[in-house]
Amino acid sequence: MDKQYKLWYTHPANDWNEALPLGNGRLGVMAYGRPERELLQINEETLWSGLHIDRNNPFTLENLPKIRELVLEGKIQE
Repeated sequence: MDKQYKLWYTHPANDWNEALPLGNGRLGVMAYGRPERELLQINEETLWSGLHIDRNNPFTLENLPKIRELVLEGKIQE
């Protein structure tokens, strides 16, 4: 793994304010505590909205070849 993507901490987070935030926009975790007693606070978007949202894009498959082409050309913004 490329060094620029590694996180290294010299001491554990003592409380939520020092926690390591992890997630993907739908599911989130705040990780903190000591190695022998790690705490994970978990959050999921439907806990707040009350509904499931279908995030599947129906046009993905038809656009995938063009997306791959642009990425391989380095045209990430397009």
